[in-house]
Amino acid sequence: MSLYLSSEEIPVKEIKTGDVAPNINLRDLNNRLIIGRDILKKKPVLVNFFFTACVPCKKEIPELEALNDKYRDNIRMFHVATDKEGYDAVKPYVDMMNIRIDVLLDKYSDVVKEFNVTRYPTVYIINREGKVIYYQSGYSSDNVSKIENVIKNLR
Repeated sequence: MSLYLSSEEIPVKEIKTGDVAPNINLRDLNNRLIIGRDILKKKPVLVNFFFTACVPCKKEIPELEALNDKYRDNIRMFHVATDKEGYDAVKPYVDMMNIRIDVLLDKYSDVVKEFNVTRYPTVYIINREGKVIYYQSGYSSDNVSKIENVIKNLR
């Protein structure tokens, strides 16, 4: 029996603007199953990937919370926590940061892999048809104004 190992990497498709977004099926902090396709039937969705030790994420989360307060009728927002420790790491952080947007747990990085998230924070806005209409990876002080412009133009 021979075993051959390849150093060739299997290409992973980056999800960008215009692509159909992978489905999101995750549990929230109350152990409720959230199914993204069901929510998209009602309104567009903003998904923010973060982890609790991420310093730029800590800057962006309050800004997204303020946007959510302003535009909750236009868009549904979720934070997706990627901490391997799951609930035990995320729940105290949510309480400390006073996060009001629903937080979904991606403890095993299943959804992170589907979206091919490599930098944090990463934000996607997905329209009702399931297509990515905005993508941003990493933090910049003007991110939230760009996100707000997209939200204002949602139909």
